[in-house]
Amino acid sequence: MSAVEGGRATLNCVVDSDPHYTVFRRWFHDSSLIHTQSSTSHAVMDVDGSLVLQSVSRADAGLYTCMVNSDGGKDNSSGWLHVIG
Repeated sequence: MSAVEGGRATLNCVVDSDPHYTVFRRWFHDSSLIHTQSSTSHAVMDVDGSLVLQSVSRADAGLYTCMVNSDGGKDNSSGWLHVIG
């Protein structure tokens, strides 16, 4: 995915699971956990589990991984963010 510097980027993490299971998502940037609950973070996790990056900078470029855990199992998916500008 590509995003324009200063713009907004939304990274999706779609999960198909049994509705009886509670799904927990964690996002990582280049293997470092992203603290989406921090008041100083420009990264927010949306209600659907997507990661929203406000005011993207060149430092946001890199590999993003969504890790999913539930009683039904665990999985992860990764993708690259390229910042233009």
